[in-house]
Amino acid sequence: MGTRAWVVAAVLAIGASNALADPKADIASKTKEAMENYDLMDYDAAKKSLNQALAAAKKAKLDKDPVTARVYLDLGLAAFAAGDQDGAKVAFLSAVQIDPK
Repeated sequence: MGTRAWVVAAVLAIGASNALADPKADIASKTKEAMENYDLMDYDAAKKSLNQALAAAKKAKLDKDPVTARVYLDLGLAAFAAGDQDGAKVAFLSAVQIDPK
């Protein structure tokens, strides 16, 4: 492998490790995408992105972090807007259990 190939491989490895090193940024990105879908009234797409954000939070062991509470709050809004009152209640309750504020 030539020097150029090694440099490219190193840059890709560093970029991948930075993406994995900041799960809160990944969660924030997924939440932002979800709320853009919410604004477009695509509630199912919003819920899908928010559930992906919750999966990333769980994987990063941020289950009890305020950032996760915010994701649940947004999920409750999307669920309510989609007509899923039970889903909204569960999401809102989950948010409050993590961060009562």
